[in-house]
Amino acid sequence: MGEQAGPQAPGEALAEAARAWTNGAGGERADPSHERVWGRAAPASVLSDEAGPPGGEPTRFGTLALGLWSPLLQVEDVVRR
Repeated sequence: MGEQAGPQAPGEALAEAARAWTNGAGGERADPSHERVWGRAAPASVLSDEAGPPGGEPTRFGTLALGLWSPLLQVEDVVRR
């Protein structure tokens, strides 16, 4: 089983998201569902332009990522112990 990378600084997380968004055969942005929402060959900035809520993650992307992954990561920690 792979190791969890652990928390990243927001800038590092956004840089990694930008790489995944654009690398490979078009990256994630080439996915038809992303093209439908963001348009063809959308820049990675579509993920980070919108601010998150005050006192929380700096971007809406970070807020949505935490909402998706936090429950899974909490259970993963419980199972490992």
